[in-house]
Amino acid sequence: MSVVGDQQLLREILMREIETIHRYQEMLQRAADDDLQRFLAHALQEEKEHVAEAIQILRRLDPMQARALDEDHSDHFRAGGPGDRALSELLGRAGPPPASKPAASAEPEAAAESADVPPFGAVRPGSDLSARTVGSLRQES
Repeated sequence: MSVVGDQQLLREILMREIETIHRYQEMLQRAADDDLQRFLAHALQEEKEHVAEAIQILRRLDPMQARALDEDHSDHFRAGGPGDRALSELLGRAGPPPASKPAASAEPEAAAESADVPPFGAVRPGSDLSARTVGSLRQES
Protein backbone atom coordinates (compact mmCIF):
# COMPACT_ATOMS: atom_id res chain seq x y z
CA MET A 1 0.00 0.00 0.00
CA SER A 2 1.21 3.55 -0.72
CA VAL A 3 1.65 6.37 1.79
CA VAL A 4 -1.46 8.04 0.36
CA GLY A 5 -3.37 4.78 0.82
CA ASP A 6 -2.16 4.57 4.41
CA GLN A 7 -3.26 8.17 5.02
CA GLN A 8 -6.72 7.36 3.68
CA LEU A 9 -6.89 4.23 5.82
CA LEU A 10 -5.95 6.22 8.94
CA ARG A 11 -8.62 8.83 8.19
CA GLU A 12 -11.20 6.08 7.82
CA ILE A 13 -10.06 4.63 11.14
CA LEU A 14 -10.36 8.08 12.74
CA MET A 15 -13.90 8.50 11.44
CA ARG A 16 -14.94 5.15 12.87
CA GLU A 17 -13.22 5.75 16.21
CA ILE A 18 -14.85 9.17 16.60
CA GLU A 19 -18.25 7.69 15.72
CA THR A 20 -17.68 4.99 18.33
CA ILE A 21 -16.75 7.62 20.93
CA HIS A 22 -19.98 9.44 20.19
CA ARG A 23 -22.03 6.25 20.56
CA TYR A 24 -20.32 5.27 23.83
CA GLN A 25 -20.97 8.76 25.23
CA GLU A 26 -24.66 8.42 24.34
CA MET A 27 -24.80 4.97 25.95
CA LEU A 28 -23.03 6.22 29.06
CA GLN A 29 -25.65 8.94 29.48
CA ARG A 30 -28.43 6.34 29.22
CA ALA A 31 -26.87 3.70 31.45
CA ALA A 32 -28.32 3.37 34.96
CA ASP A 33 -26.20 0.48 36.32
CA ASP A 34 -22.92 1.50 37.99
CA ASP A 35 -20.97 -1.45 36.55
CA LEU A 36 -22.24 -0.67 33.06
CA GLN A 37 -21.29 2.99 33.48
CA ARG A 38 -17.75 2.01 34.54
CA PHE A 39 -17.46 -0.40 31.60
CA LEU A 40 -18.61 2.23 29.11
CA ALA A 41 -16.31 4.87 30.62
CA HIS A 42 -13.39 2.45 30.24
CA ALA A 43 -14.34 1.62 26.63
CA LEU A 44 -14.74 5.33 25.87
CA GLN A 45 -11.26 6.08 27.21
CA GLU A 46 -9.75 3.32 25.06
CA GLU A 47 -11.43 4.73 21.93
CA LYS A 48 -9.99 8.16 22.70
CA GLU A 49 -6.55 6.57 23.01
CA HIS A 50 -7.06 4.95 19.59
CA VAL A 51 -7.78 8.40 18.12
CA ALA A 52 -4.59 9.78 19.66
CA GLU A 53 -2.56 6.85 18.34
CA ALA A 54 -3.98 7.18 14.83
CA ILE A 55 -3.27 10.93 14.81
CA GLN A 56 0.34 10.27 15.84
CA ILE A 57 0.80 7.92 12.89
CA LEU A 58 -1.01 10.30 10.52
CA ARG A 59 1.27 13.17 11.60
CA ARG A 60 4.26 11.07 10.60
CA LEU A 61 2.79 10.05 7.24
CA ASP A 62 1.32 13.45 6.30
CA PRO A 63 3.60 16.42 7.10
CA MET A 64 1.02 18.90 5.74
CA GLN A 65 -1.56 17.55 8.18
CA ALA A 66 1.01 17.72 10.98
CA ARG A 67 1.62 21.42 10.22
CA ALA A 68 -2.13 22.10 10.20
CA LEU A 69 -2.47 20.38 13.58
CA ASP A 70 0.38 22.48 14.98
CA GLU A 71 -1.14 25.81 13.87
CA ASP A 72 -3.35 27.91 16.12
CA HIS A 73 -6.79 28.08 14.51
CA SER A 74 -8.60 29.67 17.46
CA ASP A 75 -9.13 32.96 15.60
CA HIS A 76 -11.54 31.09 13.30
CA PHE A 77 -14.03 30.81 16.15
CA ARG A 78 -13.78 34.32 17.59
CA ALA A 79 -16.43 36.98 16.94
CA GLY A 80 -15.59 38.78 13.70
CA GLY A 81 -13.22 36.00 12.61
CA PRO A 82 -13.38 33.76 9.54
CA GLY A 83 -16.01 31.56 11.15
CA ASP A 84 -18.40 34.50 11.55
CA ARG A 85 -17.84 35.57 7.95
CA ALA A 86 -18.38 32.02 6.64
CA LEU A 87 -21.53 31.59 8.72
CA SER A 88 -22.91 34.94 7.56
CA GLU A 89 -22.25 34.03 3.94
CA LEU A 90 -23.84 30.59 4.38
CA LEU A 91 -26.95 32.05 5.99
CA GLY A 92 -27.09 34.99 3.58
CA ARG A 93 -26.90 37.81 6.09
CA ALA A 94 -24.46 40.63 6.68
CA GLY A 95 -22.40 40.93 9.82
CA PRO A 96 -21.77 38.50 12.64
CA PRO A 97 -24.52 36.11 13.74
CA PRO A 98 -26.84 37.38 16.47
CA ALA A 99 -25.78 36.39 19.96
CA SER A 100 -28.08 33.92 21.61
CA LYS A 101 -29.57 35.11 24.88
CA PRO A 102 -28.78 33.02 27.97
CA ALA A 103 -31.82 31.23 29.30
CA ALA A 104 -32.94 31.68 32.88
CA SER A 105 -33.31 27.93 33.35
CA ALA A 106 -30.36 25.72 34.23
CA GLU A 107 -31.82 22.86 32.17
CA PRO A 108 -30.05 22.48 28.77
CA GLU A 109 -33.28 21.52 26.96
CA ALA A 110 -35.11 24.53 28.37
CA ALA A 111 -32.21 26.81 27.44
CA ALA A 112 -32.20 25.53 23.85
CA GLU A 113 -35.97 26.00 23.52
CA SER A 114 -35.99 29.55 24.91
CA ALA A 115 -32.93 30.88 23.06
CA ASP A 116 -33.44 32.98 19.94
CA VAL A 117 -30.82 30.90 18.13
CA PRO A 118 -30.73 27.12 18.56
CA PRO A 119 -27.39 25.70 19.72
CA PHE A 120 -24.96 24.80 16.95
CA GLY A 121 -25.88 21.44 15.46
CA ALA A 122 -29.29 21.37 17.14
CA VAL A 123 -31.98 19.53 15.25
CA ARG A 124 -35.52 20.75 15.62
CA PRO A 125 -38.03 17.99 16.46
CA GLY A 126 -39.65 16.65 13.33
CA SER A 127 -37.04 18.11 10.98
CA ASP A 128 -35.91 15.99 8.05
CA LEU A 129 -32.11 16.26 7.85
CA SER A 130 -32.02 14.77 4.36
CA ALA A 131 -33.93 17.79 3.06
CA ARG A 132 -31.52 20.38 4.53
CA THR A 133 -29.56 22.31 1.96
CA VAL A 134 -27.68 25.60 1.95
CA GLY A 135 -30.77 27.16 0.37
CA SER A 136 -33.07 25.86 3.09
CA LEU A 137 -30.69 27.17 5.76
CA ARG A 138 -30.79 30.61 4.16
CA GLN A 139 -34.59 30.58 4.20
CA GLU A 140 -34.65 29.80 7.93
CA SER A 141 -32.63 32.87 8.90
